[in-house]
Amino acid sequence: MTSGIIDFSKVKDLEIRFDNMSRSITSLLNKYNPIVVYIEDTALQRNAKTLKELSQLQGVIMGYCKAKDIDIQIIAPSRWRKLLGFKQGAGIKRQDLKHQCFEWVKENLNLERSEDEVEAIGIGAAVLRQF
Repeated sequence: MTSGIIDFSKVKDLEIRFDNMSRSITSLLNKYNPIVVYIEDTALQRNAKTLKELSQLQGVIMGYCKAKDIDIQIIAPSRWRKLLGFKQGAGIKRQDLKHQCFEWVKENLNLERSEDEVEAIGIGAAVLRQF
């Protein structure tokens, strides 16, 4: 198993950051040549700019996968968290969900990673539980 994060948060120019992220993602897809890609569905964000950026990156991934005939599946955040048994719903804050994921990855996979990376690992683990 391999995991990691693509972090261009220090690049302040949005166009350059988007270009760098898009190229990095497609480079990884080229390297690993998957037959299926799972991505988390975009969720309503407090910041409309963030939602727009995430949706655009999702579009890059979807377009690349379509062009390369790679199956693409979108999984809702509530779905993958449910598959891992997370407590969610009314009164559960985003930070609580992130903490649950961090703890799940630590307890079940004996890994300690960043918040974003453990969520990606959680999505992968949840997808495997479906089969």
